[in-house]
Formats: sequence, structure tokens, C-alpha cells
Amino acid sequence: MELNLLKIIPGYKIVKTEVDEKGNTRHIYEKVITTYKDKDGNVIPGTTTKEGTAPKKDIPGYRFVETKTLPNGDIEHVYEKVSTPAPTTFTCSSTNSR
Repeated sequence: MELNLLKIIPGYKIVKTEVDEKGNTRHIYEKVITTYKDKDGNVIPGTTTKEGTAPKKDIPGYRFVETKTLPNGDIEHVYEKVSTPAPTTFTCSSTNSR
């Protein structure tokens, strides 16, 4: 008797399992998708969705918060926007009283 166990394949998720008329089992996989999103769930501008697992990365103007594995197996790196303080400007006025 042949066992058709699911295999864990890094970077892939199981989509479905089919059994044909002869009893052969076929597991269907697809690549995991990695996205970079803000805390509100919006894709961060300038980032790209990647096929497969990808590590978190430094994104200017954002601070990394966490990595989530979604119920469907996809990876979501979550960031929060970092506010940069407005530049300080000084106005000099001199009054010479002579």
C-alpha cells in the first residue's frame, strides 16, 4: 500500500489534493506570495509582491513590526510609517541701535 503524504516544500503552499479514478493521489502546490504592507493592510508604495518566501527588508520611512503567515500560507511583512520631524528653521533678525 502506497501512502501519499503531503510534503512540506519551502516557498510553496498546498492548494488542493486530487484522487484519480485509479486511486492515485496528486497534491497541487503553488508558490507562496510575500507582500510588504502597512499596519492598515495597504501595500507599501515602492515595494513589489514577490513569489516565494522573501525576508523582511529595510524600507525608508517605515519601521518593521512583524511577519505574519496568513491562513492561506502567504507571507506578509507588516510595517508602520515613521514620521520624520519637520526641519527646524530659524529666523535671525538683528537690530543694531547706534
